[in-house]
Amino acid sequence: MTIATRLQALRQLMEERGYDALVIPRADEHLGEYIPLHNERLLWVSGFTGSAGVVVVLRDSAAIFVDGRYTVQVRQQVDAAHFSYQHLINTPPASWLAAALRSGARVAVDPRLHSLQWYRDAEDTLQASGVVLCADADNLVDRCWHDRPAPDVRPALLLDDSFSGESSASKRARIAAGLEGHRADAALVFAPDSVSWLLNVRGLDVPCLPVLQAMALIWRDASVDLIVDPQRMPPGWQAHCGADVRLHAPQKAAALLAGQAGQRVVADPHTANAWSQQLLEQGGATLIAAPDPVLLPKACKNAVEVAGARQVHVRDAVAVVRFLAWLDAQLQHGQYHDEAGLA
Repeated sequence: MTIATRLQALRQLMEERGYDALVIPRADEHLGEYIPLHNERLLWVSGFTGSAGVVVVLRDSAAIFVDGRYTVQVRQQVDAAHFSYQHLINTPPASWLAAALRSGARVAVDPRLHSLQWYRDAEDTLQASGVVLCADADNLVDRCWHDRPAPDVRPALLLDDSFSGESSASKRARIAAGLEGHRADAALVFAPDSVSWLLNVRGLDVPCLPVLQAMALIWRDASVDLIVDPQRMPPGWQAHCGADVRLHAPQKAAALLAGQAGQRVVADPHTANAWSQQLLEQGGATLIAAPDPVLLPKACKNAVEVAGARQVHVRDAVAVVRFLAWLDAQLQHGQYHDEAGLA
């Protein structure tokens, strides 16, 4: 499919569902900068390979929003015949839509791909112009992306305490104790790097980022409900993480989150997606807006982690020096050629 036919397919589906606009961010369900190939929705619809951006598709036009890093690149990769170029910071997509659409228009977003704070802010901006923000987790791009790559599902790595310096049980006890200050029953640990630190696991899901694509609820008794593809958990994970870590397939996530009536749950509206927090609220849970409780403990490195970081920097420095030495040798012997074929 060409970009034009992809846009045409999206517009046909938008018309069937009664949407006047569709917002497509680069982020995936985990809101990270690095995403696996099967979640490159922005690339699929526009051809843009940058690490940040948003596409807005209207019934008869489209726009791509990028920041100052990509003002040149976007014009090289994205066809001006199909998209106008907008600045992501100076002209936020919600403000642009509020000005571009008539009152009563309906804007579709997948709430899994946006933070709750973004969703609330966008809803307020659009409502001021009479435009309706519509949450649709049945992603329109996924419906049209017929040759979408299959997810690369590989078992996670279990990180021994000799590398982490602290067991998962100890970490979970510390995080659970912190819930008392919020009078909370649980916390939503949404970021994959936070989940990976908490359980002492590392993932092979995303290129260049060794984190497990998962989210979790940690409770005051230090038990955890872990939402992750079971195929990603290797043999021995239960003994490694602890018997009080319960595994839930992603297909069960909605029921789990919506089933917490009466519970007080800490969640970060800036880093956790709107979908997870809306389900908690709709199921009768009370959200307590607060930073991810794992962020600060994860940032405070213990002696084992500090020693490991130093060792990694030494190995990295050796690799860089060897590369520079090799490059110098190539230049001295005339082995280097630029793109034009000139030495």
